[in-house]
Amino acid sequence: MIDLLRKYIVNDDPKSLRVRVIGALVVIGVLILLSQVLLQWLLTGQQQAVHIVSVASQQRMLSQEIVKTGYRLIGVGSTEARHSALEELRMALAQFKRAHAGLQHGDEDLGLPGGNSPQIALLFATLDPEYQAMLDAGGAVLANVDRLAELHQAVQRLREHESAFLNGMGEIVSRYESEAGGSAGYARGLGLVFALVTLATLAFLARYVFLPVMVRLQRDARRHEGRENEMDKLFSVSPVALFLVEATSLVVERGNLKAEVLIGCSADDFTGRPLSTYFDARIEANKVLLQKIRTGGMFDELPVLMVDARQNAVDVLASMRRVTYLGMRHYLIAITDVTEIRRAGGK
Repeated sequence: MIDLLRKYIVNDDPKSLRVRVIGALVVIGVLILLSQVLLQWLLTGQQQAVHIVSVASQQRMLSQEIVKTGYRLIGVGSTEARHSALEELRMALAQFKRAHAGLQHGDEDLGLPGGNSPQIALLFATLDPEYQAMLDAGGAVLANVDRLAELHQAVQRLREHESAFLNGMGEIVSRYESEAGGSAGYARGLGLVFALVTLATLAFLARYVFLPVMVRLQRDARRHEGRENEMDKLFSVSPVALFLVEATSLVVERGNLKAEVLIGCSADDFTGRPLSTYFDARIEANKVLLQKIRTGGMFDELPVLMVDARQNAVDVLASMRRVTYLGMRHYLIAITDVTEIRRAGGK
């Protein structure tokens, strides 16, 4: 009987498989996180490039607006209209000056990072005389608004330098767009490389982690199915009472025909009930038995006193093994009726 029970001793699963699965999940999580970081970085870079091109393009429009406002001041009649044109010119010059500096050196409030390429820095250096001339002419317009001759000269200087500034700023805008396109191509290439690395990593994990897990699960399923079939066979042919007890709750989940005879009721009546129901814990031997069962310790033919469904005391020998049933930890307890053995010996 004991030999029949030994085959159901539970062996702990190797921890290496669990470690590999956890490691694979961590790798997948890191890949997802890195993909999000990369995506946000690429989007931020593209948005920033578009914004820089937009600010640089606005510089061309501001230069034209400054010239037009200068001409308006020459022909303006009413004092209110003059004040309005002056305010527009002051605002345009301020924006013009700040954006020009921000494009070269950065401006956090304007969303300009600065740090231009050497090519763009050279274009700005070439454009600087035209920019400075327009800035000085714009200041002269503001200072001589009440002196018509000086105002004419200042507006004329604005007009003279406008074309060169527009051309120079156009080259800068084109260079910004070209570099943005190159950055976009680099970003696409980087994204493709990361995608390939991710696919290769997932393929590696599938081959060396998840495939072994699937094979192990299929093997375990077949083994469990085989064990359950053997358990069914064991319960049907066992010459002693067998009880299958859930390891955590110590609730009886199954009993054979001999168990029904021993308890004095059908299996439907004692399944779902704690095993301790049939062992009076006030008896020292039973107390030892229940303690051994709670701690999961295996034992053979331990003499105890069992109480059947009619509250009759029965001398029995109890043995226990740890088993796996339906993929869960259980205890298989074999009970031999000593009275029956004595009766058979007497005959």
